[in-house]
Order: sequence, then structure tokens, then C-alpha cells
Amino acid sequence: MSDSTPHLGLPLIAASQAQKHVTHNEALGLLDALVQLACLDKDLTAPPPSPAEGDRYLVAAANPGGAWAGLAGQVVRYSDGVWTGAVPRAGWLAYVVDEADLYVFDGTAWTSLRRTLTASQSVSRLGINTGADDTNRLAVKADATLLTWDDVTPGSGDMRITVNKKAAARDAGFVFQTGYATRALFGTLGGDDFVLKTSPDGAAFTTALTAAAATGVVGFAASPTAPTPAARDNTTRLATTAYVDRADAAAFARTQVEDAAYAIQPGDRTVAVIALTQARTLTLPAASAYPQGATLTILDESGAASAALRLTVATAGADRVNGAASAAIVVPYGFLALQSNGFDKWTIVDETAGATPALLGAPVGTFLFTPGGDGTVSLFRSTVAHGPNPRGTTLSGVSGTTLTLSGANDAGLFYDAAMQGVSLARIWNTTRGTAAWIAAVPAANQLAVTSAADVSAWAPGDAVQLGDPPAQHGGLNVVALDPSPMLARLFGRAFPQTGILCKAALIGAQASLALSGSAVGGSFVAVSSPGDASLANGMILVPCTVPSPVSAANLVFLRETIAGSGSITISLASSLAVFA
Repeated sequence: MSDSTPHLGLPLIAASQAQKHVTHNEALGLLDALVQLACLDKDLTAPPPSPAEGDRYLVAAANPGGAWAGLAGQVVRYSDGVWTGAVPRAGWLAYVVDEADLYVFDGTAWTSLRRTLTASQSVSRLGINTGADDTNRLAVKADATLLTWDDVTPGSGDMRITVNKKAAARDAGFVFQTGYATRALFGTLGGDDFVLKTSPDGAAFTTALTAAAATGVVGFAASPTAPTPAARDNTTRLATTAYVDRADAAAFARTQVEDAAYAIQPGDRTVAVIALTQARTLTLPAASAYPQGATLTILDESGAASAALRLTVATAGADRVNGAASAAIVVPYGFLALQSNGFDKWTIVDETAGATPALLGAPVGTFLFTPGGDGTVSLFRSTVAHGPNPRGTTLSGVSGTTLTLSGANDAGLFYDAAMQGVSLARIWNTTRGTAAWIAAVPAANQLAVTSAADVSAWAPGDAVQLGDPPAQHGGLNVVALDPSPMLARLFGRAFPQTGILCKAALIGAQASLALSGSAVGGSFVAVSSPGDASLANGMILVPCTVPSPVSAANLVFLRETIAGSGSITISLASSLAVFA
């Protein structure tokens, strides 16, 4: 008979054995060590320096040292100041505390159950919250299932699901059911074409859509015909050939008007006035009723249009055409081509040569008043005490069309809010030798320019100034102004004005403000303040000859000068009228 148990090696008490309690206590100690086995660690190669009574470890190291020498692969326990080992047998389980993991001994090595499950390569069935079977080997019962890209491995950022079939004649698809009765299928069903099928009962199926694998052509087998949308339907519904044919006809729709007023219809594409004996008005349809992208052409086929027999093209309601309430044809055989934005605006996209004065309602060379006050006709305005131009600062930031200046209130040295929508002022980056055009003041330390491309190379620390480099104008310090925003606002569009009449004013001791249309020495006309810094004002007529590089207008040039070391408190130049 053996003197120990076959599985745990517990010592047995022999017949007539003396000191039986020793053997009994040894067996209890082994039971205490091995039953509900929980080891503190398995990766140490030598005993810890200060073990506690009853501590247990797995000695996984091949050649442990210290008191563990010779105990490789065993379960060791610390008792009565001594480390003793127990040789594991296949099937033993041990919980490793520092890993919060359960290990199993297979007769050779300890293996993590968690890693075994994580690395599982082949599972015949998997049911989540439900049972899987031979047909549905993966079954999930849940309100939602998420498949997302791998951000741990890491992955590529993609997420793809592959449905593969053995041969073209088989099915690879998705089935949609109600109460386990199929109502729709899609996939490559019985071929390589992509197919969508529907069913009312799960038995009879109708093919709704087929996308050919070879050509990509989409066919609607269940809809050999389709309803034709209404004329000028701007929805995303598919157009039928009948709709296209009707649209082609509408594109060439022509309406003749004989010496009468006419309300243009949304279906009109060409309106031809064939007779004209007096001024007539043609009223546009609401811009919202006219299809975007369609061109409306209005023409004088009578050849009688003139300044006296004008054809006025008026907008409906609050609509505007090029920013104005109307346009006009005042030249024989003239025409206007317009497009709607589909909401509240019309834009003239083509016209007879010389149509600018037609839009303005005046012949070339006419003196056109520019009504309005500050914020409407303020070509230049500064209410911040300043020295003569050029005046400048440095950049602290550039973002798109926005320039952030280093000073908290530096924007006022360059541009005033009253100039927004009236004029553009040229700003120079003297560090890089390039220019941009100021159009607005977003904040007290920011300027907005017309083009991000103009300032794409500008950077914090660059020096900027209001005023062109003196070398460009024979040594003169000059500010270039573009009045195109005012012209567009008041007259519907910018045009190359031949002159401008301005009111100029300033407050500053022994200071002057001068305007020119060419920036040539001797061409500036000035308003000068007396020595007591009282208000000085006057009118200046400026002939304009230099085209703007950023609009259809001509430029106006401005100089400020101060005798001595004083400053200018207020300076302004406002338009009173322009020459067309």
C-alpha cells in the first residue's frame, strides 16, 4: 500500500504509527496549499524577499534560484520559514492573482485560459445571447451590432465585410425578414449581377433592381415605365425621356412681344420685342420660380430701343438684378441674358456691348450722383489720431483672408468700418514686397482682405503698411483706393468710372489731404487745415484713369501730409458723384 494519496500526494497515516499528528498536519498543510489554488505570481525566478506565511507561487522559470532551486514547474508555498513544492498534474487549475487570470496545467506547462480563448482560431458555433445551430453557426440576439475599424492592432482605418460564394450560380447576399418571413434580398443572387428583390410573403419574389456586373448599367425590371415629373421639377427624381424631350423644347421656348408691356413667365427662355413705339416694361418672374442654370434672353428685335424708347427689365417684389431693382436696354438690337439664383437675385451673364450705361440708365459720360452718407459713400475715413501715410504695424497671425495685427487697436490705423462695402484699400507687406486689398474690419486688431491667395505667404512678424511703396509713385506716399463696392451697391455693378467728385475733410494742425486719379506728381488736389487744427473741408474733382487690378473700377489715390510733428485727428473722403 502506498504511503501517499495518488492525486495530491497527501501523506497517509500508517498503522501503529507514532506521532500521527505530524503526518495529519502535513496532509492538512498540503490541502490548504492546493485546494482553491491561488498563486500570487508566476514570473519570479527567485523567492520574494519578505514572503508571508502561506504565500503560494507558480515557479514557471526553468532554472529558479535561491530557495526555489530544484522546484522548477512546481507550486511552492511558504510555511514555517521554509519553501516547499508540489509537482502539478495535468488538469490542475491555478488563479494567478497579479494577472487576474486562470491557468491550467496540461502535464507540461501552465497555459492562460484567457489567452487561449482570445487566440482561438476555430470555433464550430458561436451564439451571443441565443443559440447557434448547424445552419446559423453564428447567431446574435441584440438590438444593435457594431463592427468598427481596428484601432488596437493598429488597423488601416478601413472596415470591410466580405461575403464570398463558391461559384457565380450560388447566392451571396443579405436577407431581411419580418417575423422570420423574408421580405427583401440583395446581393449577387444566382449570378454576378447585383440584384435587389422584394417579397410580400417570403415565397414569391420580384426583382426591383439589377446592376450589371459587366457594364454597371442599372435596370428596373419591375418599373418598365415611370411617371414623368412636372415641368421645371427641381427634385432629385429620375427624369424620363418624356421629361427630357419637354425640357429640350422649353429650352428653346420663344415669346414675341409686340409694342406692349409683358410679364415674363417662368417657362420663357427668349423674349423678343418685335415692335416698339414707346418705352415699355418687361417684368421678370420671381427669381425663386425660375430654374437655376436656365438662361433668359431679352432682346430688341425691333431695332427701335433708345434712351427715349427704353426697354426696362423690372424685377418682381424685392428681387434684384445685379443689385438693382431694374436693368434696361437702350441701344438698337440690344439684349440682356440673365440667370436666377433660384431665390431672390438675377445676374446679367451677357449683354450688348455698351450695356453698362444701359443698366445705369444713362449715356456714357453722364454725371451720376452717389446718394448716401457714412457707410455708403465713405471712400476713406479715419477717426483715429495718426501720422501721415504710410503707417504700419506687424502681423501676429494670418488665417485665410483674416490678418491679425500686433496692436490691440491697430486696425483703425488702416481701415474704418464705414469703408466696408464702399471701397477697398491696398495694404503692403514690406517684408515680402506683395500687396492685398482690405475689405472689412472683423475686430479692432484684425483686417479682412479680398483674397486668401494674396496673403498665403504672409506670416507673423511681417511688417505691413497702409500706403504703396514710395518708389511706385515717384517717391510719393500714396494710398490706393478701389471704389468698386460702392459702384456695385449703388448702380448694380462696378464699371471704369472716368471721374469722381469727392467731399474731403480733416482736422489736424498744418495737415492736408489730397486726391488724384493717377498718383503722378502734380496731379493731387488738396484740402489743407489751418495752423489751429480746426476743421478744413472742400470738394475735389478727380479724373480717374488707372484701372484697378482687382475689379472693373478705376483707382483713386490719396495722400496725407503733416507739417511738423503733429497728427491728424480725423480725415475723410466721401463720394458725391461719379462720371460713368
